[in-house]
Amino acid sequence: MCYHNLARLCLGTALTLFAGSPLQATCPTLDLKTLPTAACATENNPFKASTLMKKSTFAQVTFISKSTCPSQIGLRKLLQGVFKGAKEYKGEVRSITPGAFTCTYELNDQWKNALNTKDKELHLDGTLPTTQHVNYLNVPLVGFTCPVLDSTMIDTIKRKQKMELSSTKQTNFTYTLQPRELSIDSKLTHVLGSGSNNSSLPKLTSGNAKITKDYEITCRYEHKTGGEKQELILVGSSKGTH
Repeated sequence: MCYHNLARLCLGTALTLFAGSPLQATCPTLDLKTLPTAACATENNPFKASTLMKKSTFAQVTFISKSTCPSQIGLRKLLQGVFKGAKEYKGEVRSITPGAFTCTYELNDQWKNALNTKDKELHLDGTLPTTQHVNYLNVPLVGFTCPVLDSTMIDTIKRKQKMELSSTKQTNFTYTLQPRELSIDSKLTHVLGSGSNNSSLPKLTSGNAKITKDYEITCRYEHKTGGEKQELILVGSSKGTH
């Protein structure tokens, strides 16, 4: 069952993200123009795979090369394109370290009473299993923004049930969230009981989601430059972009 007022926010078990689903983590596909840039990418001049995100101020995965930058690779790949036509290089995922983020909500007295807690904040913790999850974080037109909470979510929060929020652009691309445990105020529980009416609660909004653990991915490519087969290792990370 989905809550339409929470942008298709659904309860249930988190999706399996690495079993042939559209959410499977992949390496960026390079071509004759982007390969030279990626092959020579450094921390001071990283490679950004997504053209959508190149000018973005939001978090995103950037790549640096762990291989030697081949001499004159830009010119050589340009000539290769002229004489042999277009070519694509698909990377092989070598390792992934999933990231994590949180949405933080300030609790007023009404919400504290409804949740039977004295805590000042509510946290919804989420996972970042793929590059796309990082790139679309806090990008409302295509991806994810922290949901607006209302009284219908009280039981979900109390029970720490997982939530799935669909991307704005792709309904089968989801972010999984889970409420962090709140302290229980036994005095409020005794006074209010479990049948309190929370219908008059104001809605809760959060600022931007904050990355709490960086996502990392290592990709391997093979290409020929100057007639010699070469290996390219790219390491992507969300570090430094949030």
